[in-house]
Amino acid sequence: LRILNLCNNQLSGPIPPEIGQCKGLVQLSLNGNQLSGVIPQQIGELEELSFLDLAQNHLSGIIPAEMGKLSKLSNLKLNNNRLSGNLPVELFRCQELEHLDLSNNQLTGRVDEKIGSLKRLSVLQAHVNRFSGPLPVALGQLRNLENLNLSDNQFSDTIPASIGNIEELDRLNLSNNKLRGKIPDSFVHLIHLNDLNLDYNRLSGPLPAVLFKLPYLETLSVVSNRLSGSLPDSIGNAVELRELDLSENQLIGVIPANIGLMKELRRLDLRKNKLSGPIPPELGDLKYLYRLEFWGNQLTGTIPPEIGKLTNLNYLGLSENKLSGEIPATLGNLSQLEMFYARYNRFTGTIPATLGEFPRLTLLNLSFNQLSGSLPLELFHLNNLNEIYLNENKLSGTLPEEIVGWE
Repeated sequence: LRILNLCNNQLSGPIPPEIGQCKGLVQLSLNGNQLSGVIPQQIGELEELSFLDLAQNHLSGIIPAEMGKLSKLSNLKLNNNRLSGNLPVELFRCQELEHLDLSNNQLTGRVDEKIGSLKRLSVLQAHVNRFSGPLPVALGQLRNLENLNLSDNQFSDTIPASIGNIEELDRLNLSNNKLRGKIPDSFVHLIHLNDLNLDYNRLSGPLPAVLFKLPYLETLSVVSNRLSGSLPDSIGNAVELRELDLSENQLIGVIPANIGLMKELRRLDLRKNKLSGPIPPELGDLKYLYRLEFWGNQLTGTIPPEIGKLTNLNYLGLSENKLSGEIPATLGNLSQLEMFYARYNRFTGTIPATLGEFPRLTLLNLSFNQLSGSLPLELFHLNNLNEIYLNENKLSGTLPEEIVGWE
């Protein structure tokens, strides 16, 4: 028997230790069942095994050290079980490993520096575990790694600069850990990086300008850290970037005008920082933008009329700033808009009748401003509008009759 594939059935009970007698097995696939108990150490006797998939079962206990004897193993999937204990150092003897998935278990302890011996590894997924201690410096020796996901653990200390040596890296996710210190400038060498997620850590210092020079970067997310300083002028170099989320940091200064050069941008989230100055009118050039969040900053000036050019926008969040002036009538061009938040600002003048031209609008919040005049009748013709907040303004006149039949 060379191949045993029993995946996606309803098998239950333990994996029999006798499996170790199938000496000729090259591929063993038992994923997607209801297998329980421990991984038998006899699996280490399957010396011809190159593919082992035990994912998505109810397996518990430790990863047996005997698995380190599987010298031909190239693909190991243990994800979505209930495995616990430390990652055995012996596993790093499997130097043919190309794909290692340990995610969604209860593994603990430090990851040993000997992980650097897995030179062929292209995918390493160990997210949603309880690993702790510093990230191994030896990760930088995994030059063939394309996908590294260590999110949702308890890794601490700084991000090793050696990660910048993994030039083939396409996706890097270190979110939801306890990492501190600066984002390494060595990331400039990650020339194939497509997706970088550093959310929910304790990273500090300025946002490195080098990140915006990575030629293939499409997603950059550093939510809820302690980044400070201003947005670098090099931000306009990230012409392939599609999602930029720097929310919940301590960034200061103005939003650079050359942000309008990021022509592929779909989502821009800078909420809950300390940004000041005006909203750059160049944002109107981002024709693919569907979500724009600036709330919780110290932005001043008016809403530029150019925002009305963002015809794909479905969410606009400008609340809790110091914006003033009139709400531009050009916002009526935002035919895809579903939610518009602009509460707690200093807007004056009347509510533009063109806001009644949002066919998809479900929520409108302009509360806590200084808006005056009467309620535009056009608002009450919006069939999808579920919530409207206009409290704490200076509106006058009578309630329109249309409100009675408003569904």
